[in-house]
Amino acid sequence: MVAGKPHYLLYCGVVVNPMPPLPGGASVPSQGGSKWHFVLESLESEERLEAIDYEAEGSPDRLALLALVRGLEALEQPSRVTLLTPSRYVSRGLRFGLSEWQENEYRWEHFGTWRLVRNADLWRRVQHALGFHDVLCRMAPEMNQVAETEELEIASLRKSTRPTTKPLSNIPPSTKSVSDRCLDSIRDLGHWLTGKSAGGLELATT
Repeated sequence: MVAGKPHYLLYCGVVVNPMPPLPGGASVPSQGGSKWHFVLESLESEERLEAIDYEAEGSPDRLALLALVRGLEALEQPSRVTLLTPSRYVSRGLRFGLSEWQENEYRWEHFGTWRLVRNADLWRRVQHALGFHDVLCRMAPEMNQVAETEELEIASLRKSTRPTTKPLSNIPPSTKSVSDRCLDSIRDLGHWLTGKSAGGLELATT
């Protein structure tokens, strides 16, 4: 790893079957499509970039990979990147498949027949980006899983019989949205992981 490269935290996620936006901010239920999402932030400054887009077609695996591609391509200089992704498809591809796919021109053998690797166009873009960036991949929870955990914790507190100094019903709600609070939780996880990694502790990626 080259010293002196800026260090970034990159979270990539997908929301399956969201409600696509319409003109004027209205929305309608969708029978298909997904929303990819990445958050890229510096671990050394206040620099932060977030991008979200809706795709009418494409599997969750492809959109998770697309979010990674867009996040890496948003970097303006060679960097160190700690990637947080809930996608096992992305994680396993980076760890086990990519180098072999590149050697075989993004094809794999199936009963004597060579077939193109799924989403080969995006994996090629990932491989190109890895020529500039050092990427360490870690598994992270989905944002909706973080939100569900938060709601369960709040419900548990409200049912608690232990006395409190201030009734929970009188505690003003957070000014942050659920998505922002989820990102805060995931960001805390990312900072913890990068701190442990810097200290020499190797963490499992699955």
